[in-house]
Amino acid sequence: MKTRPSDRAAIRAIKAIGLGPLSKRLGISKQAVSLWQWKGVPAERVLAVEGVTGISRHELRPDVFGPPESKPGKRRAA
Repeated sequence: MKTRPSDRAAIRAIKAIGLGPLSKRLGISKQAVSLWQWKGVPAERVLAVEGVTGISRHELRPDVFGPPESKPGKRRAA
């Protein structure tokens, strides 16, 4: 089964501080957080997860918040 980018971002969020600490800081069960590995972070939890982990809402749910903005590259002199 192919992993979606938003699911990979959810896995990164869990790994950032750990399953237990993340669930505790969000006030939800470990089981609920664990499901995000397959189902992605629910839209109503994205801002809280972003605040706790620093992982952008655009990475966690690009379907809701749009894709991450690309960083402007350096322009070459003509």
